[in-house]
Amino acid sequence: MESDKYQQHSNIKALLIGIGFLLVIILAEVIALLRLNNGHLVYTLDDPYIHLALAENIIHGHYGVNAGEFSAPSSTILWPFLLAPFASSPCGEYAPLFINIIAALATLFFAWKILNHSITTNNPSTKTIIVSSLLIVFTLGTNLIGLIFTGMEHSLHVLIVAVIVWGLILEAEGGKAAPWLVIAIVVGPLVRYENLAVSLPTLLYLAVPLCANISETLPPQ
Repeated sequence: MESDKYQQHSNIKALLIGIGFLLVIILAEVIALLRLNNGHLVYTLDDPYIHLALAENIIHGHYGVNAGEFSAPSSTILWPFLLAPFASSPCGEYAPLFINIIAALATLFFAWKILNHSITTNNPSTKTIIVSSLLIVFTLGTNLIGLIFTGMEHSLHVLIVAVIVWGLILEAEGGKAAPWLVIAIVVGPLVRYENLAVSLPTLLYLAVPLCANISETLPPQ
C-alpha cells in the first residue's frame, strides 16, 4: 500500500516538473514580448488578428472580416467561434493566448498519461526522471511553446491528436472506444483540416473490428 502511494506520488511529480518547465518558459516569453512591444501582446503571425476580426463579426451575426461583405478567411471552422465570446471584450486579443496555454497544458497532461502508461520500471525515482525528461523533450521537440504564440489553432490541434492517441491506446487494451475518443475524432478536422490525416485512419482502425463482428452475425449465404 505504501509502495503504491509512493509510486503515485512519483508519477505526479514527473507531471508537475513538466508543467513547471512549460509555465516558466511561457512566462518568460510573455514578459519578453510585453517588454519589446511597450506592453502590447504581439503574436508571431498576422492570422490571429484575421480570426479575431472574424470572431467579432460572428458575434454580430456576420461571417466575414469586413462588415457587410461575406468571406471565408479562416483556415479553420471552429476556432473563430471559440474566440467569438471574447472578441469584443477589452482582453479579447489575449483569448488566443489563454486558450493555447490551456491546450498546451492539456497536451502535456495526455503526453504524461501516455508516457506513464508505457514506461515500466520497479524504481519510481528512475521513472520520474525518465518521464519528466521526456516531457521536457516533448515540449521542446514539438515546439509546444512556439505554437502558443502564433495565436492560431495549432495548439488545440496538437491536443486533439494527443487525445486520440491516448484513446486508441485504451481502446487497444480494453476493446472499446470511449465516447470522448469519438468526439475528438469528429472535432479534429473542425479545428484543423489536416486533422483528417489522423481522424480518417482512426475511423478505419475502429471500423475494421466492427465490420468483422457484423459479418460474423450475418447468416451464411
